[in-house]
Amino acid sequence: MWLFLRDQRPELLGSSKAILQIAPDPGLEGLFRNMQAIRYLSGDLHEPEALVRLDLTNLDLPDACFDLVICIHVLAHISNDRKAMREIYRVLRPGGIALIMTPLAGDREETYEDPCIIGPDARDKAYGEWDFVRTYGRDFEERLKEASFAVEALFPAEHLSDEQRKIHGIWNDRIFVCSRNQP
Repeated sequence: MWLFLRDQRPELLGSSKAILQIAPDPGLEGLFRNMQAIRYLSGDLHEPEALVRLDLTNLDLPDACFDLVICIHVLAHISNDRKAMREIYRVLRPGGIALIMTPLAGDREETYEDPCIIGPDARDKAYGEWDFVRTYGRDFEERLKEASFAVEALFPAEHLSDEQRKIHGIWNDRIFVCSRNQP
């Protein structure tokens, strides 16, 4: 994500930007917290290192207050992901961008989820992770659009050499660039 922001979308880190990172990664958070030109907030429901405690399905934040929201590998853990997507949209300013990443099963047309699968072993068997509540399919982009986002799916690793990917441990994962349109 950092290489994408730094090298491919540096305008998203411009001065006076307000950034919200959901379930912050310590490395990325450290970089943001050291940038004087931005206002940074990290939030998580369970992670004590986050700056504030936030429930992604009910963000205790004002409407339209962030220029950038970063949400990496969180939505597959959230029972009501559609509500979480609407909350991300709500806290973005018009013209704001949410960068969302999540594991996708490219062989699945539709997202697989069953609210009756509740035990860790059953979830691991059904979704590949004990704490996932779904496996996203190729319909993930449509789910984001249902939350009113304009969506562009990018493969930023395509712009890196094989050596760069190896050095940084990067695979060709998608970043969904989700825009809140201007009124």
